[in-house]
Amino acid sequence: MSANDSDTMPKRFWVGPLGVHDDDWLTIWAWLNNRSKSAQAGSLISSRIRANQTQIEAMLSYTADRMGLTPDELRRQILRKEITPGDVELPEDDE
Repeated sequence: MSANDSDTMPKRFWVGPLGVHDDDWLTIWAWLNNRSKSAQAGSLISSRIRANQTQIEAMLSYTADRMGLTPDELRRQILRKEITPGDVELPEDDE
């Protein structure tokens, strides 16, 4: 469930085309797992997110701290689409 119950996350999103080599291997991997290429790609994305969750959380914490927010505040703003990367204004370093 998203942070904002009135907005549901889209079930599908577009990913740019793969190179021929990667597309061939995705086709083979999907076939071996008896999945569609789309299902296999979704599984790969989910796996990569889980593998990098600690690093993503550290990046979120660092960015939130630089913005004067808590990680939870920044997470909510991102999930509610109240902020975009272009909105981020980091304070100047005191040197």
